[in-house]
Amino acid sequence: MGRRISTVGVKDERSTTGVADLTDRLLHGFGPWTDLIPLTEVLNVPEPLQRFVPTFDVLFLDVKRTDSETLTQAGHPFGWLLRVLQEEYAAEATFRHALETATAELTRTRGTHTEPLREALNYLILLILHRRDATERDTFIDIIKAQSTHETEVETMAQTAAEALIEQGARQMSIESTLLILTERFPNDEVLTVQPRLEAITDLDRLRQVNLTASIAETFPAFREQLEA
Repeated sequence: MGRRISTVGVKDERSTTGVADLTDRLLHGFGPWTDLIPLTEVLNVPEPLQRFVPTFDVLFLDVKRTDSETLTQAGHPFGWLLRVLQEEYAAEATFRHALETATAELTRTRGTHTEPLREALNYLILLILHRRDATERDTFIDIIKAQSTHETEVETMAQTAAEALIEQGARQMSIESTLLILTERFPNDEVLTVQPRLEAITDLDRLRQVNLTASIAETFPAFREQLEA
């Protein structure tokens, strides 16, 4: 199914001179989107009130189905990032070619020491860490290093992103372990009601402490009380 991206600066909402707001959306999933259901139908708005409901035009950029030359013809850095995103799950050689080409173009068109370039390279590093197999990651990050005159900075970004990914995995494992313990110990209680609270905890040490509490709490209400303390 299609997905929307707002984390890489795609979401662009702006008022127009007409009656509708214009909203751009980037589709990077595998399934095509069809027309959206009007807001008036979703809310079942009575006809006399429909004229007060905001309307939207949606411009789709279906990355997976857009010709690669179309994405990069303007020479904008964002187009080259989309070109790599287009091949996020492709074979190693295909992804490597897209990455090498995009990185070379990015460093050529944006200079060697600009904030936009840092953000672009950081996005590519995150894409590699989140989308590519662990056995490929070092090779692909080395490609980015080779194209950048600030190799140390790229290495620092990669290390920071990798550490964040490891911590994210540790947090998720701790949460799942806590829920499993609670489910085994208190099968008749609504254990999943505490999942949002667990997911809101960003401190890994705190999650580990909560995991221990799940193992020793006498009752589920006692655990929940400790969780909220």
